Amino acid sequence: PSQLFNDDRDQPLPASFQYYSYAGFTRPEVDAYISYELEAKLFTGKTFGGDVTATQRLTLTRDRIVEVPDPGLTTRTHRFPMRSKYLLPEFRDRKPSLKEKLSASFHSREMPIAVFNIELVMPKVTITGKRMPLFLNLEHDIQNSTAPGPPIIYLRKIKWEIQARTYVRCISASMFHSSDTMELSEDDFRIADCAFSEHSVPLSKHMNLVELLAGHGCSMRPATTLAPSFNSFNISRSYRMNVKLSIECARQKLSYTFSEPEVVLLSRDYSPPAPVAYQKEDAAEDSVADGEALPTYLEASQS
Repeated sequence: PSQLFNDDRDQPLPASFQYYSYAGFTRPEVDAYISYELEAKLFTGKTFGGDVTATQRLTLTRDRIVEVPDPGLTTRTHRFPMRSKYLLPEFRDRKPSLKEKLSASFHSREMPIAVFNIELVMPKVTITGKRMPLFLNLEHDIQNSTAPGPPIIYLRKIKWEIQARTYVRCISASMFHSSDTMELSEDDFRIADCAFSEHSVPLSKHMNLVELLAGHGCSMRPATTLAPSFNSFNISRSYRMNVKLSIECARQKLSYTFSEPEVVLLSRDYSPPAPVAYQKEDAAEDSVADGEALPTYLEASQS
């Protein structure tokens, strides 16, 4: 069984979907789509050209069945060790002389070091069109630091994106593809991109970044045009979340990208699950016995 695709014979019909990729030198152009059409035909009984046929394209959606899903918050941590003479009180408010700069380049290991950890709390489940949570925790590692005290760390920029990944499973006719699974593309969709002026946002022990970004005009909502996560027999759509933080400490600028590789994106529309209809056991057995089950993708492709 595939981890990307759904090989269950009894899976529900997937929602309507379309994706168009662009041809490259080593891969063909592939259009991945799921579409539905309703056809009605009127039989008039005439021998020649009497029947009338009409078709209508349908859009099938899959609403989420959980009204308030658990965001499944997960924590990503990065350790920042930093050496700088600007960690010393006597250098915080003045520029070093040329002699001091040259001396520092030859004695960098003797400069004080500040070590701190930044934790980013990110959601694993979110809803299109709904605001997502994002929290920051700061911890100074005093034991492994030689600086006189914890330095002030300033937030300079947040770049928050959701990355869509689309895969298809098809019989490959290209000499460059030995596998029947093809990754079409990784498309980035911006959630927030906000820069802050110098020394305006010092980091604290616990911060709600959504409240901070909301004050700067960011919505923090995945676009409603994004397709919810799904996997069918031969098309899979999944998402990854990336949050890049740029910070400044002791006149040095640092950045790091925190990532959550598997984010489930749910539909903004909610429909409670329908009650299970009562069915007699003998009727259920008859419906199975009427015809043979359809083959899976693997069985059909190997025949």
